[in-house]
Amino acid sequence: MKITDIQATTLSFRNQEIVSSTSWSEMRRILVEVETDEDIKGVGEAFGALSNDAVVSLVEDGLKRIVIGEDPFNIEKLAHKMFQSSTYMGRTGIIRHAIAGVEIALWDILGKAKGMPVYQLLGGAFRERTKAYASMPRINKVDDVVKYVRYCVQNGFKAIKLHQRDLESIIAAREATEDEVEIMVDANCPWTRTEALAVARACEEYDIRWLEEPIQPADDYFGLAELRASVDVPIASGENESTLRGFKTIIELGAVDVLQPSLTKIGGLLLGKKICTLAEAYNLEVAPHSWTLPMGIFASLHLVVSSPSCTYLEVPPALEESPLSTSLLIDDGFVLLPKEAGLGYDLDEKIVAKHKIIS
Repeated sequence: MKITDIQATTLSFRNQEIVSSTSWSEMRRILVEVETDEDIKGVGEAFGALSNDAVVSLVEDGLKRIVIGEDPFNIEKLAHKMFQSSTYMGRTGIIRHAIAGVEIALWDILGKAKGMPVYQLLGGAFRERTKAYASMPRINKVDDVVKYVRYCVQNGFKAIKLHQRDLESIIAAREATEDEVEIMVDANCPWTRTEALAVARACEEYDIRWLEEPIQPADDYFGLAELRASVDVPIASGENESTLRGFKTIIELGAVDVLQPSLTKIGGLLLGKKICTLAEAYNLEVAPHSWTLPMGIFASLHLVVSSPSCTYLEVPPALEESPLSTSLLIDDGFVLLPKEAGLGYDLDEKIVAKHKIIS
């Protein structure tokens, strides 16, 4: 089997409107499709955000030339070739995002060709299901935070992540849930070390499962290590780190309790698996970041169920329409294993066409 073509397209979807005061109502990510001479197509996802056009160009004008004609089963070789060929562009950032879309699609091809779910190719199922947490958008009104939290609980979630930065919202969310509902807080890197310390100490009495990315800049790992040593709230970070060396640094500095690699940013599943193995050696928890379209969520699911160090699957807000004809199987706060070959999904071509952004 040989790779014959690669296509990348920016997709835009609106989230279902649960409350009207959310700050994040749209999801833009990049669909990557890898075609072969045996009519098996792999589907992946790449992170883009403000750089969607650049990532699309990197895939179609750069990476395509590197992998066309290659055997798609040789994923380690092709990932290495893509990384090495793009050294002059840097080792982090959008080149990693572009590579991720291609690499994830290669796993989809391999699974489909072998008639196996990808997690079986990653070592098999370590667990038959994994705990999911609902990842809420940032919300502007405390009353709407409570409304959204209750909506998540009603939909079976037993763990919920806020993206709030105010203590009032955190307290309101904690008071609105039963004791068995876990609350995480993702601040998205807003504070100085001193500010983060004050917030973390204020959160200590509210049974926060973890405080995520509290310090600006995101790679102030010395600051995170100081914070972690000073408070009782667990610290999580890693969604904005791209390299294995970077994660090794986070671990060696003692900066986090929970590592959060984002498959669509780091370069795909292979590096994700290596990070999980590294975390296992240090007895650390991994909860992959997957604020993505459903393709990225499914890819993260295969990593989580095949890796002993993984604990949760992040489930972002539901979209008004999905690009997939397949949905996650969620039961009583857990996501069940997909049984289909590959990554376990099929594109809904009509919906995809409807949501393409033409540059």
